[in-house]
Amino acid sequence: MTSIVLHHELGKRAWMLIAVLGIGALTSPIWLAPVLAPPRTLRYTELDVAGGRYFPVHATGPLHPGDAIPMEVAACNDGGRPLTIVITRNLVTDDPGGTTYFLGDVGGSWAPGCSTVLSLAHRIPEAVGPGHYHLEGTTRPAGAQAVEWRSATFEVAGSGGI
Repeated sequence: MTSIVLHHELGKRAWMLIAVLGIGALTSPIWLAPVLAPPRTLRYTELDVAGGRYFPVHATGPLHPGDAIPMEVAACNDGGRPLTIVITRNLVTDDPGGTTYFLGDVGGSWAPGCSTVLSLAHRIPEAVGPGHYHLEGTTRPAGAQAVEWRSATFEVAGSGGI
């Protein structure tokens, strides 16, 4: 048995591993990857779905089919490098017995650190009728835990402002 100290620096952080293992166990890249990689997390800072706090929607009046939904998203990437994300999202009516519209997946990345953006990535499908709706979805960061989210309720008027 050999006492080994591994030091690996990524960005401004350093990780140190002190192990009392045989040298053969340390040569496996599968074993080293979780130890040397920085933690990869994406956390939404203004979101508490269980507590009724949702992403705000900044609409000055009713939205219409085809419109982008202006949703404010505040999040932090604690991993120290850009985080690739895939977002699955649905448009859900707040009316009892209503319809859920699958909007498809979108991909992107989130820069390191904390920021707030006004997302226009979600559009109201042309087939949506008048009513009250919200967005809900799951953000799946590469190598990190998925995060569930929801927007505040907003109004959709008929096509062309009717």
